[in-house]
Amino acid sequence: MIYLNSDAISCVDYDSWSQVLSIQFTSGVIFYSFYGVPAPVFYGLISAHSAGKYHNQYIRGCYRRPALEKLPGCRARFATS
Repeated sequence: MIYLNSDAISCVDYDSWSQVLSIQFTSGVIFYSFYGVPAPVFYGLISAHSAGKYHNQYIRGCYRRPALEKLPGCRARFATS
């Protein structure tokens, strides 16, 4: 799990063998999984100046995304009291 300093994305996870990118947005606890994502796209996301803009331009609508998955999230790390 990689935590991002982003207003839009809390954290990401990537499996290079299966090319599955999982993204948790700051607006919720659900991970969105994107299939068939090549490693350079993942590395582009985690190194982008704006992860949200990168997602919108290079990931959203470009890769297959099945039903939503509820997974243990990382939102608690960013929770404020």
